[in-house]
Amino acid sequence: MDIIEIEITSPKYPELLKLIPNPPKKLYCIGDISLLNTKCVAIVGSREPSRYGEEVTEKFAAGLAKAGVTVVSGLAYGIDAIAHRTVLKEGGKTVGVLGCGIDVIYPVQNANLYKEMYQKGLVISEYPQGTKPNQYQFPERNRIISGLCKGVLVAEAREKSGSLITADCATEQGRDLFIIPSAITSKRGEGGNNMLKLYPQAFVTDPSDILGGIGVDAIVNSRPPKQLDYTESLLVEALSFKDLHFDEILQLTQIPLTELNALLTKLGLFGVLKKLDNNYYGLQG
Repeated sequence: MDIIEIEITSPKYPELLKLIPNPPKKLYCIGDISLLNTKCVAIVGSREPSRYGEEVTEKFAAGLAKAGVTVVSGLAYGIDAIAHRTVLKEGGKTVGVLGCGIDVIYPVQNANLYKEMYQKGLVISEYPQGTKPNQYQFPERNRIISGLCKGVLVAEAREKSGSLITADCATEQGRDLFIIPSAITSKRGEGGNNMLKLYPQAFVTDPSDILGGIGVDAIVNSRPPKQLDYTESLLVEALSFKDLHFDEILQLTQIPLTELNALLTKLGLFGVLKKLDNNYYGLQG
């Protein structure tokens, strides 16, 4: 892997990043450096997200990727990794900002993701090669995550979460702030909810809320609407209230076993429903 060094005086240095207080004097990069000067949005959040946090991260990351927006995150556990993987799965553009040397993989469990990132996207750091991860470096790198971007999305964050530091950086840098609300009983989303009290205008529930804010047209799904027949409608109605286990669907709808299996597969391919863990099913958001 070839490491590219970009000085702040270089025309390849990201223009937005130059505008922040204390921009890094040099960036160490592996991958497609053209992504540094594309329209970017950061996705940040908990390292231990709930299933809700995972789902909304996937929804927003996919929506941004399909609209041609570059998604930036920190290549950490949880929300960061989910955002990067979702974008890569969609064939989109993504940038990972490290809090250690560009040649140091941290956390080591993300080794495969790290490799895929620099092969299909971009990995960057302000720290020289060989710099080991240190606690103070991660809050430092958060200013770069927000500084590269038009806006920052908080997907799900606990109180005192490091992702809230990135959100604070965004407001200080004059970037747009976007926050997905969580249930008021959720400890994993408490930090984001409390920040929404300070910035109610940051409230978003759909990727189009962000795309409009940064001046990008949403991509309209070219697939024509699926006209459901009676049996398919019965299945969708059963899932309209909550996610259900396969056995619950079978009991509620009374659709024969083999036919139900075929319908679930068919409606999954059409994007009407999705299969969840432990043989549960739910409607696509």
